[in-house]
Amino acid sequence: MWQIATLMSVGFVSNDPAMSKSLRISDPLFEAATVAGETLSRSAAQQVEHWARLGHALEKRGLTVEATVELLQNLNASASDPWADKRARQRRDLARLDAGLAKQDDMAWFTTDMARNAKILNGPY
Repeated sequence: MWQIATLMSVGFVSNDPAMSKSLRISDPLFEAATVAGETLSRSAAQQVEHWARLGHALEKRGLTVEATVELLQNLNASASDPWADKRARQRRDLARLDAGLAKQDDMAWFTTDMARNAKILNGPY
């Protein structure tokens, strides 16, 4: 029913094994961490710690509760609709633009200056 995973403490920066703490997690989360961790040669504990770091970083960057709920809801929907995540991201981006929380340049992969200064190397023309 529950598994014990050992996670590093102190703000996710310590690699000192003496600083590790035990944490109880559900069996489904432990199994998911085991499967996901195998790809990158991580233990279940290392995978859970990786996920915790990602969540921590997203929260620090301002991921809202609403956006988190939408991401979690789309996690299951994306299996049946591969474009669900993209449409959800577009809705969030448009809402941020409308609310004045983001600028048009924030929505581009490349800033205007980057595009202006880009050089094509070994192009066909």
